[in-house]
Amino acid sequence: MNVKINSLIEINQILAIYDDRRFFKIGDPFIPHTKIVVKVISHSQEKKIQIIKFRRRKHSRKKQGHRQKFTMIKVKKLFQQKDKKWRTKEQAVLQEMEEILNQKD
Repeated sequence: MNVKINSLIEINQILAIYDDRRFFKIGDPFIPHTKIVVKVISHSQEKKIQIIKFRRRKHSRKKQGHRQKFTMIKVKKLFQQKDKKWRTKEQAVLQEMEEILNQKD
């Protein structure tokens, strides 16, 4: 990502949400009306991996390396929109739990 370190980014395309309280939601393909605000911690690269292609009895081989780049982020806040109002993560979890309990009745 071409973003400065310590800057805040808003991400609208959320694939899944997981919470410590066993709350898990998967999008189809994205979770609608949801956004998160994240802070960029650092930009770095993974450890180098070796790719070796070898053809037997042909005296032919190819060696190549690759380092995947990544951006480390920290989630600051999660918002979900319900009836034109943005809710925080805690409000969203409580409302989801209430909906589940009401469905069982």
